[in-house]
Amino acid sequence: MNAGAAIGKNCIVNTKALIEHDAKIRDHCHIATNAVINGGCTVGEGTFFGSTAMARECIEIGKRCVVGGGASHGESVFFPDVQGPVKAGVFGASGFSREVADILNPFADELVYIDLDPETTRYFGKPVVNETEIFQLKEQRFVFVIGAGDNPTRQKIYNRYPDLPFPNIVHPAASMGHGQLERLKMKKGNIITAGVRFTNNIEWGDFGIFNLNCTVGHDCIIQDFVNIAPGANISGNVLIEQGAYIGTNAAVLQGKSVGNKIRIGQFSVVGGGAVVTKSVFEKTVVMGVPGKTVIDKGSKNSK
Repeated sequence: MNAGAAIGKNCIVNTKALIEHDAKIRDHCHIATNAVINGGCTVGEGTFFGSTAMARECIEIGKRCVVGGGASHGESVFFPDVQGPVKAGVFGASGFSREVADILNPFADELVYIDLDPETTRYFGKPVVNETEIFQLKEQRFVFVIGAGDNPTRQKIYNRYPDLPFPNIVHPAASMGHGQLERLKMKKGNIITAGVRFTNNIEWGDFGIFNLNCTVGHDCIIQDFVNIAPGANISGNVLIEQGAYIGTNAAVLQGKSVGNKIRIGQFSVVGGGAVVTKSVFEKTVVMGVPGKTVIDKGSKNSK
């Protein structure tokens, strides 16, 4: 339970349930295993909140309600919000673009995939259009998401179309600490998938990917075009520079202080399962426990 949260009388809060800052749980509630109550929410008296269910920030759930397991309560996955009919174009027709579409589908009135050289007109039940149609889609008030996991590819697409609207995408089952959602609204193009956890005082860049169940701790700085893979854990006081990739289940241990962060250099790669205990130079590949440099792609700091 985070600071400022309040729980009433005779409540049950099961294992791994998360109750964020300033949430209010009234009397006689049951919050089941792995449920997430985000900051500022109010859960009315006698309500049952099922396993892995999630409530978005600052919403109110009435008295004696039942929220089923896995359900999510929130108004949108787009931040800032998209007004009117929601039309979304997803760059790419591959595995990660489908995962992005899964986040959008419950909220989008119309969704298309966008490919540079499409081999088909439909992909997993949705239309596929050529990039030559981009500006027609913009005139139809589409918003756009870059569904490419590769950091340089994502940057190249943005550089081709810098004037398109790229809202941030946040899965309803992600959670954030105090003030983080408001900070995110000032950025663009970030994709935050299910189960991601952010604590507080985190600075975002643009066009980051935060994949399934990764965590980012307090006082971190995340620059542009970063990719944090599933299950990676970033402790507090870490700087992740532009274009860096943190592999699946990797861990970056905590920096010494706000002013003395562990640094993951730009365009560096931390391999899956690695444990980083000290700063990583730019353009290097680090693997193992503890993490050691195995490839140097031209770091200015290399010896």
